[in-house]
Amino acid sequence: MTIDELEANILGVAENDSAAIAKLLEGLAQQKALEAAENSALAEGLPVILEDPDAAAANPQLRDLALHAARLGVDVMAVRDTIAASVRKEHGDYPDPAGLIKASAVLDSKIDIRVVRQRLEIIKIFREDSIVWHNSFGLGTVTEIDGFSDLVSVKFQTRQTFSMAQSLATLFVAKPASKVAELSGRIGSWKPEVEAKELDEQIGASFLPRIGKVGPVTASLIVPRLMAKRDYDEWRNAKLATASKAVAPKAERTWDNARSLEELIIGLDGVDSIEPDEEKQAHILTLFNFAARKPMNKQFFATAMGRLWLATGGADWQKEMIGALPQDSIAWSSHEEVIDVIKKLSAKEVVGWLNAVFQARGREWFDVVIILLPARLLSGVEGILKAYDGDLQDMQRLAIDSIRRGTANADIVVWLWKQKAHRETAFSNPIAIFRVLNKPAKGDYIKARRDLLKLVVDDQSFQKRLMRDGDEAGISALVKTTKNTQVLNKGEQQSLLVKICRIYPEAREIVEERRKIVARRPMDKKSSFASIQQRQAELKDIVEKRIPANIRQISLARSYGDLRENAEFKAAKEEQRLLRSRQEELERGLKTVQGTDFSEVIPGDIVIPGASITIKLEGKDVTYHIVGLWDSDPKRHLISFDTPLGKAMMGKKIGDDVVMPTGATATVKGIAKLTEEITASLRLAEA
Repeated sequence: MTIDELEANILGVAENDSAAIAKLLEGLAQQKALEAAENSALAEGLPVILEDPDAAAANPQLRDLALHAARLGVDVMAVRDTIAASVRKEHGDYPDPAGLIKASAVLDSKIDIRVVRQRLEIIKIFREDSIVWHNSFGLGTVTEIDGFSDLVSVKFQTRQTFSMAQSLATLFVAKPASKVAELSGRIGSWKPEVEAKELDEQIGASFLPRIGKVGPVTASLIVPRLMAKRDYDEWRNAKLATASKAVAPKAERTWDNARSLEELIIGLDGVDSIEPDEEKQAHILTLFNFAARKPMNKQFFATAMGRLWLATGGADWQKEMIGALPQDSIAWSSHEEVIDVIKKLSAKEVVGWLNAVFQARGREWFDVVIILLPARLLSGVEGILKAYDGDLQDMQRLAIDSIRRGTANADIVVWLWKQKAHRETAFSNPIAIFRVLNKPAKGDYIKARRDLLKLVVDDQSFQKRLMRDGDEAGISALVKTTKNTQVLNKGEQQSLLVKICRIYPEAREIVEERRKIVARRPMDKKSSFASIQQRQAELKDIVEKRIPANIRQISLARSYGDLRENAEFKAAKEEQRLLRSRQEELERGLKTVQGTDFSEVIPGDIVIPGASITIKLEGKDVTYHIVGLWDSDPKRHLISFDTPLGKAMMGKKIGDDVVMPTGATATVKGIAKLTEEITASLRLAEA
């Protein structure tokens, strides 16, 4: 089907021409991929054709049109809405159709529409007793699909539970009446009658999505249930020798005639360098322009750009092309997007990609990317900056500034320490370093946080620098930060304090100094009348409405029979457990907590519940209000005396230091009575 025929058929379908939709469906069914122009034509026409998603979902031809469009990567909201309506219609007997829609990600534009299409195919065959493969857990069988909670139980060697979304994203599901189903049903000894390569092909094709590396799956199906491992190994080795004969490669597209960025990536695989003429340069620019603002293509955009940079060596024509692309191209539209696409790039592709980002967004914008990068990628950045700046001085100054401002992660801190530069200025404030350690780390960032913690706890030269090489104020700062931080566990705190004393014996006096204890009686459990009233109302609602309703649900569910397979009964019993637990919690609390509005509290010169406290934190004055057990409201700076921040402030006087939960140190500037506005909000609500 030519582009002219495609556009004519789209126009015909929009005008309710039945012959046109038949031709369009037939043409799309034969397509494996679309040219950029074809994709654009469908992306413009489908919103008109599928204007009413519910009506389109009820029309088999329009529903099939939406599914074909998804398979071919035409990602417009009209396609997604039509598919979502189809899921609701086709799976109306499923307890939670909305859960299926969410699990398939059909309405999540961040997920490639082709991935969504594949998940919908899986849903059609996914059922209890389905045979599945998981790359970590191996071969298993689905034992339960709970449509109310959208949880899936799978029996591997050990039982595992997945959400429906996790199942569709991580499980390979065997098709009914497939080779896998046949082998799973066999009993007794058996020997394959085909070569290993052919059997692997049959088994790989048995799964949705298709499995690429099939050897482990084949072995799990056959050994030892159908064949002894020795017999299996002999068969596989013998057959593989025959299967290794050369097969004539299929004709593939090359980089210079690629129809999409995906094909450009494949075409550049193994290519060391290219020198396209002006016509081919224009064609490559067209491919990037087409993908630039499409979220589903951002990974292809970054990968292709990185590979292209490597193949051209950052040629002038590519730099000009980058300048011609939109600055809001999804892959470099924000610092977070740049980091996100990096996760799936090879080390070499990352270098090419970061060079392109530098070229596209400029040095100042790129500096923020540097601070966000994991340690394993910073060496690549070094090469980029050396090429442009001649040295790493600017990058080092950037790292120092991020430590001071509190925006640094552990990766840039560890990198700067290894540079052996600017140590006197960058590593003289223990609070700044502990603030970095206090940030959560995951994925690629975990190792650097561990490395920084090891420097703090075990590296003597690092410890000396934090103490400014023996300066009294420096020693005191590290000791106080160590004693008050929540970053270190008790063992790490004690170990570090001992090492500080070994390095500088004069630190012992500071280490052994005890905090002044304010003599006061144990804190009464108090909360505002308003909070107590809210909990009383919640308890009344649970006892008088929700528990009786739950009892009726349990009775109704029990009437459905067979409690072992009764999802309604299980859900109702789980709700019963939660309601009883909350009832006990509320009753226990209401028996022991006293009501107050703190209007009679006069704090004097010490922080107590019912006081407002103003602190100077990082150069700014901040006021908090210390209130009752259940009264916290962070947006209004109302802090319960029983929270970590409340406990840190209790008993303080003007001029005292307060060690914040983050590890930072603040100074008390003022203590006052709660305002009338605050105390009024803590009184009983009018009936």
